[in-house]
Formats: sequence, structure tokens, C-alpha cells
Amino acid sequence: MFLDRLYRTSSFRLTLIFSIVFCIALSVLFYFALWSSATMVTREIDRTVASEVREVLNNAQGQDLAYLAVTVNHMSATSPRFFYLLQSVSGDRLAGNMPSMQPILGVHEWRETRLTPRGRILRVRGLGVRAIDDAYLFVGLSAHKSTESYRAMPRSFLGQLIAAFLTVVVGGLFMSDRMLRRVESISHTSRDIILGDLQRRVPVNGTNDEFDHLAVSLNTMLDRIQDLMNGLRQVSSDVAHDLRTPLTRLRQRLEHAREKASTTEEFHQALDQSIIQVDSILVIFSSLLRIAQIEAGGRRSGFKRLDLALVLRDVVDLYRPVIEENMQSLSVEISDDLMILGDGELLKLLLVNILDNAAKHAPSHCAIRVKASADDKNVYVEIADNGPGIPPDFRDKVFERFYRLEQSRSTPGYGLGLSFVAAVAALHDANVALCDTAPGLRVLVTFVRLG
Repeated sequence: MFLDRLYRTSSFRLTLIFSIVFCIALSVLFYFALWSSATMVTREIDRTVASEVREVLNNAQGQDLAYLAVTVNHMSATSPRFFYLLQSVSGDRLAGNMPSMQPILGVHEWRETRLTPRGRILRVRGLGVRAIDDAYLFVGLSAHKSTESYRAMPRSFLGQLIAAFLTVVVGGLFMSDRMLRRVESISHTSRDIILGDLQRRVPVNGTNDEFDHLAVSLNTMLDRIQDLMNGLRQVSSDVAHDLRTPLTRLRQRLEHAREKASTTEEFHQALDQSIIQVDSILVIFSSLLRIAQIEAGGRRSGFKRLDLALVLRDVVDLYRPVIEENMQSLSVEISDDLMILGDGELLKLLLVNILDNAAKHAPSHCAIRVKASADDKNVYVEIADNGPGIPPDFRDKVFERFYRLEQSRSTPGYGLGLSFVAAVAALHDANVALCDTAPGLRVLVTFVRLG
């Protein structure tokens, strides 16, 4: 079963295809090289034979046919590599170490199987020319050894090609086995997660290969999904907890109106109070919906180039009367040209939430400081106060929905402001950090600056 799956893996099929293409290409290359080698050897034989013919004719230049015969016999004895034949016009063999043959002029091959002192000759390639008195002279070299070598080479190559193909296939099986085991590991982990074990993660071998990169990406995605699931459970619990109070009040007022109200005015008062409770519930749901839409990234399409300094100045001008009414002091230091890419409306709401928290939670006579600056890469917005601040252990929790440090909930609010801030910051690829100013709190938002 496992081998059957192994044969069907993409890696094995690709390895098989690659090995076939490789063998075909190697065969074409081999036969091209063999043909080129044979051609070169043949040309070298032709050049050597032509040179030998010229030497024989030059040695007998100006002499008669008998002298040429003596020369051919001498060279036959002193040059064992060559084959010579000198025959008359009538076809009689006059000299040489070859039998008579058909007097063919030019380059050609003579074939015969016979025993000679030098072994078994099958092929002699040479050059035939007309000599003295129209006698026929043929000089050649044995092509038998090169022919046998060429015939043996394909057989040897075929064996090597089969061995190479089998090696590639075995290597492909090994690679496919490794890949299949890694894929099976991911599949088993995925099935366990589907069955409800959200703690499972894809194993990382530490080889830093593409499977490790995939495993890290999947594990990061699973961590994010688990965080979202935990957040969803927490939101469900917080919604149930935070809506229970206004719904209980709403029910009590309606019951009181039904049982105690006796006049139209009392009914109207009960309805007015009920509407207020319903409005608070709608505000909660509207805030949750807005945060969900922002986290989904749907507002990115409205991003444009804007100057954050102008947005921040508008927010400061809006809240200056509120801060002065609370008898708090406000200092502002905003640099120019703080260009970023973003949604102006959402960024204004982000800054409003941070500044509103500072004004709301800092007591009277506290100092609130707003500062905005930039360097080559980032834009920094700081809103700080010297109020009670937030304990370090709670600074991560305040970004959760409905989380409030004041458990009595006497201060107006729903615990969604900083959740909204975190969502808008994440949408803009910005970072929100809560720092201690001893005493007080400093909120630092870091944006990517546009050049």
C-alpha cells in the first residue's frame, strides 16, 4: 500500500520523467559524439593514406614500373601498418601485401575475411590511384579495430545507461519516500487538528528546507487561528457578561412599567430609560462590528497618502476644551511632514480613543503630553500622562475586548477602545506600545513613513 502511494507521488513521477529525458538526451549526445569520433578517425585515415600514396609515387618518380614494384614491396616490409597493392592494367598483382582487387579510383573500402600474419582483417580503407604505365596503386589502413571499438561502445554505453537509469529511479524512490513521510506528517497533524486537537503543530526537522519553511508557516497560521478561536470564546463570554447588565436593567424597567406605571407619563419615562439601555447595547454591537470589519482588512482599499500631523492637530483641537474642563494641562509638540499611507477617518478615531483614555482616566491637574516626530523610516506618535497608569501585568490584556481595569465599571465605557486602537494599528502595519512614565502611561504608536 505504501509502495503504491510512493509510486503515485509527484516527486517520483517527476524523477521518472527526468530520468527518461536525461537518458534520451544522453543517448543523443553519445551517438553524436560517436559519429563525430568516427568521422574524425575516417578523415585521419584518409589524410594518412593520401600522404602515404604521395610518398610512394615520389619515391618512384622518373623510374619505370619495375622500380615502382620494388618500392612498394620495400614499403610493405618496412611499414606494417599499411596495406599496399600494385597491379597491372590487366589486373595482375605486381607488388604489395594485398590480393588483386577491382581497380576503383579514389577513397573506398576493401572488405575481406582472411587470416594474415597480422591477424584477421575485415576492413581496409584506402586510396586507389593510377601510377606508371596506367598501373593501379592502392594504399590503405586497417579500419577493423576502430570498427570493432565503435560496435562495442554502444553495448557498453547501453549497460551504463541502464545502470544510470536504475540509480536515478532508486534515488527517486528514496527522495519520494522522504517527501511522502513529511507530507504524511503534515496530513496526520491536520487530521488531528480537524478532530479538535488545536494544540498539535507540524513538526519541524531543523533542516531549513522548503518543508521546514512550510511547517513554520503552517504553525504560525495555526497559532493565529488558535488565538482567534480563544478570542472568539473570550468575546462570546465578555459579550454575555457585559450585555447581561443592560438587558437585566431593561427587563426590570419593563416589568416595573407593566406592574407599577399607571399614567402615560410613567410609561413614557419607562420607555425612555429602556431606549437608553437598548442604545447602549447597540453601541456595543456596533463597536464589535466595526472592529471585526477593520480586522478583516476591508478598509485597506481606501488607503491614501496623508499627513498624520494634520490629523493629530485636528484631534488635539477637538479635545483641548475637554482637557481644560477637567482642569488638566496639555502640551503639544507635532513635527511637520509626517507622511504615511492610511485611512484618515480610522486614524482620527485611533488618536481620539487614546487621547480620550488619557483625559478620562487621569485625575485633575494632571499633565497630558502629545508629541509626534519622525525619522527616515518611521513616524512616532506619543500620548502620555502622569496619571495612575496601567500596571505592567495588565498592559497586554487591555487590548482585549471588554477588558477593563476597573472591575466595578463605574467609569463610562465598554472596554472596547483599546481593542479598536489595536485593530486600526494592525490594519496600518503600525505598532502600539504601552510604556511607563513613572508615574503615568505613555502610548507610543509607530507608523511606517512614506518617502
